Amino acid sequence: MVQLRHRLSLVFLPEEVQVFDAAEELITALDSPNPQPELPAVVLSVDDRFTHRLPAVRCDHDPFTTELNRILLPKIEQVQKLVLCQSQVPDWILQNVSGDCIFLLLVDGLGLSDWKRFGKSEVFCEPCFVDGVTITSQGMQRIIGEPTIAVRLAEKGYERSFGFSYWEREEDQLTDQLFFGVTERVVKVRSFDEALKALDKLPLEGSFVLIVREGLDQLCHRHRDQPDVEATVQQLGNEFLVLAQRVQERGVSATLFFDR
Repeated sequence: MVQLRHRLSLVFLPEEVQVFDAAEELITALDSPNPQPELPAVVLSVDDRFTHRLPAVRCDHDPFTTELNRILLPKIEQVQKLVLCQSQVPDWILQNVSGDCIFLLLVDGLGLSDWKRFGKSEVFCEPCFVDGVTITSQGMQRIIGEPTIAVRLAEKGYERSFGFSYWEREEDQLTDQLFFGVTERVVKVRSFDEALKALDKLPLEGSFVLIVREGLDQLCHRHRDQPDVEATVQQLGNEFLVLAQRVQERGVSATLFFDR
């Protein structure tokens, strides 16, 4: 019986290993009067009722490293079943919302490896597999979904929605698409602090707030030789935590999502 950090570690197992979700399933197979194949077997949970029969181990293997690239192509379908895919993010957000208001901080460029190295441990991280073209326009639209998250949240009772962006909606097609369904207004800001100050004046109860800001994509375009990735990632993490604190100070409950 094994306790995995993430089920994606299963793709690193040899093909002949039998995988059981519950210990009872393996025990039933072992106790069957029919001949059993002599193959390695693992159970993906630790059940104290069967520790006298099955060894229990904790596996700290991290499947989200460059080693995954080595086996990704032949096992890509299995990977997509075991990891949250980018196209599933809108549904995942809708399934995990709660509270008086919902926030989505959407960042243009932020990889998992950079977040693991420099990000904030206080922010829960759910790895995501990009199941499509990785350019900004297509990636961000997959996260927003169709219908957009704003439209779907309105159906769940979050009828007011506000947007903040570094780009003008009227002048940028992607910005207009990302904020489709926002009911109140989309404000162009020059900094995250400017968005925070504007939030202080907004009614948050029953609201959805979408904030789109630059990330590592624009940074690397502007500083091709030595972009300060560490400082930018830490800044993004700090901003997210400051946003959470400001919402808490307002005395409202909220669910906050930080995505790229």
